[in-house]
Amino acid sequence: MKTVAKKMMAMVVFLFCAAFLVGCAGSFGTWDEQWYSAHPTTQQEVIAHWGAPNKVIAHDDGTQEMVYERKIPPSDAKSFFVYQVKDGQVIKQYWKEF
Repeated sequence: MKTVAKKMMAMVVFLFCAAFLVGCAGSFGTWDEQWYSAHPTTQQEVIAHWGAPNKVIAHDDGTQEMVYERKIPPSDAKSFFVYQVKDGQVIKQYWKEF
């Protein structure tokens, strides 16, 4: 009888946790909505969000890399965040070392 009670208790706890997580996830919106609202998808949105880039690198295939320099405290180490843009659309975002 104890094993049945333990299994029932484990199942109740699992269902409670699952319902809690589903409820929390729904109240914050979907993952892709949050991601796209925090990450610009066009060149104009990037400039509006971050300002003018520190450096723009143009490539032969028509893509541009908009480079933003960031300093990481406390050592003020330099880090470069790059938006790769083609035809006004962001196609890639990444960190880069120069």
